[in-house]
Amino acid sequence: MNQHSNVKAAIGYDDLREWLAAAEALGEVRTIKGASWQEDIGLAAEAVLRAEDGPCVVFDDVPGCPKGFRVLLNMFAGTRRCMTLGFPDHLNKWELSDAYREAYLVEPKLIPHEIVDDGPVLENVLTGDAIDVTKFPSPIWHEGRRPLHRHRHLQHHPRS
Repeated sequence: MNQHSNVKAAIGYDDLREWLAAAEALGEVRTIKGASWQEDIGLAAEAVLRAEDGPCVVFDDVPGCPKGFRVLLNMFAGTRRCMTLGFPDHLNKWELSDAYREAYLVEPKLIPHEIVDDGPVLENVLTGDAIDVTKFPSPIWHEGRRPLHRHRHLQHHPRS
């Protein structure tokens, strides 16, 4: 496809909190409270992730985990797929793919890193004996496996 798109990317959020608010404004977020990491979240994932336009789900108040430790599931489906990449919500998958390629891959715009002394990335820092990865809600996605997070996040080996 050599024709150029007149659709420009414009990301409308700066962090995950703003992304979640924008997804909620689209009506595509469901919040579930009290689901267990041992069984409920993994079972819900099996159902939600299969649907092309399945909702984004926030699992909150996970038993056995500190308040505020949540699981976000299925970020990249439905209308929020376009929103996440900064495009209008009317694009179908092919149009989105073409617009993404043109906006981000033809002439990549690299953003230089910046070292900061303060900011959201430093809100929750634990060191030494305070480190306890078992307090994070870490769902069992498939029987016998309990990774810390799925896909692009940290992994916990089941025997370590």
